[in-house]
Amino acid sequence: MGEHTAVGKKAAHLDSIPNGLVGREVSGGTHEKRTAKGDPMKRIPSAWDTIWKNESKLNRRYTSDFEVYGSKSEQRKTFEVEIFLAVAE
Repeated sequence: MGEHTAVGKKAAHLDSIPNGLVGREVSGGTHEKRTAKGDPMKRIPSAWDTIWKNESKLNRRYTSDFEVYGSKSEQRKTFEVEIFLAVAE
């Protein structure tokens, strides 16, 4: 498995993306939020493991899952990341 790095920022228009970056449209829809709190090296994989183990109950769409690393993700002691799963309405 190769390395992956993704960084995203909301943009008003895809025609105003700076040189060297690539714009992608993420479809709207319904997303279910999960939160991972604590040691990021343990809690993020644990959160995804729980998601994968409960696939049959989640009614996922597999279109635009994403993670949000906001201000709460900047400190290891208070680390928190939000995971949004695309689900059927």
